[in-house]
Amino acid sequence: MIKLRRYILLLSCCLLASPFVNAQKAKFKNSVATVQKTRLPRHYVDPANRTYNLFKKGTYSTNVETHEKRIFGWTLDQENPNLKGVISIYGFSIGKARRNSQKKEKKDKDGNVTESWTEYTYTASAEGRATLYIYGEDNRFEYERKKRKKSKAELNREAAEAAQKEDLADNPFLSSEDISEAEESDIGENAGLDGEALQLVSTIDLDITEEVTTGAHRSATAAYNEYREKRRPQLFDFRAKYPDMAYSNAMRQLNYLYGYTPVNSRIYLRAMKSDKHIEY
Repeated sequence: MIKLRRYILLLSCCLLASPFVNAQKAKFKNSVATVQKTRLPRHYVDPANRTYNLFKKGTYSTNVETHEKRIFGWTLDQENPNLKGVISIYGFSIGKARRNSQKKEKKDKDGNVTESWTEYTYTASAEGRATLYIYGEDNRFEYERKKRKKSKAELNREAAEAAQKEDLADNPFLSSEDISEAEESDIGENAGLDGEALQLVSTIDLDITEEVTTGAHRSATAAYNEYREKRRPQLFDFRAKYPDMAYSNAMRQLNYLYGYTPVNSRIYLRAMKSDKHIEY
């Protein structure tokens, strides 16, 4: 019995001295590496011909700086470019406000109506008009995608959305009407370059819409006051902002079609902190 105890004690000491038992928990440090790549454009143009110039037109283009952004991989040439982009920012309109009403009911546990009322909201929208005209080489890469079958979840979601629209259309508690306020509209001429020798490659719609909605009120007057005092001024703020938004969208389109846009990707690496670890 004593010999067996000595044997177990000796075996325990050997195990404690082994590197497997002494192995410590691995600790790692994170390193980040940045890799830059280029997204290829839709149209291929020979490098020797990659010169461009940009123009602006329209009554709302006054404060737009045409050359603030650039087409990546191209050289600006204001004398004899092989690619021309015209950003026409030409109109703005505010639609009529619409009053929406919905009847509400409160019932007790027996299903009896104990209270009923009507909630009112106002909605309105504004639209900024803009168009991008592109003149140059049309050498686009056409990729024929295979038609993808919709998943069961997508089909169920579409069916649920269609059913919801039908319920709203048939709901007698919902109604809407336009108020007598006149629509504001300032639409100018929308045109590209006259007598341009380069081929017209694309005409791209850059229209932008902004919508505002009030909160629900039990008083139609209170809902309308919120619209006039808070929501309608937002549409006028949008009129000041939309030209820059249209310009940025135009440059995204130009870079998508012709630019060689740099794209940065991050790669995360993990390395052991200690070289004493058995698996280092």
